[in-house]
Amino acid sequence: MTLTTSIFGLMPLALNIGEGGDMLVPMAVAVIGGLVFSLFMTLAFLPCAYLILPGKPGGRTSPDSNDAGPVHG
Repeated sequence: MTLTTSIFGLMPLALNIGEGGDMLVPMAVAVIGGLVFSLFMTLAFLPCAYLILPGKPGGRTSPDSNDAGPVHG
């Protein structure tokens, strides 16, 4: 939610609406590009990376594994 408000808040600056904003247009475009890129990385790339990468060595592979651990008693 804060990401979208930041992007829409920077749109007038990126579109150079108003006076004296010529110097700040590249900064606004770069910030908007970084926010959109981080949105893509967070929502699309990272979940796919977690699915592709193997689990920790020595850790449980799945929650429904039949390994009950050591039996005491």
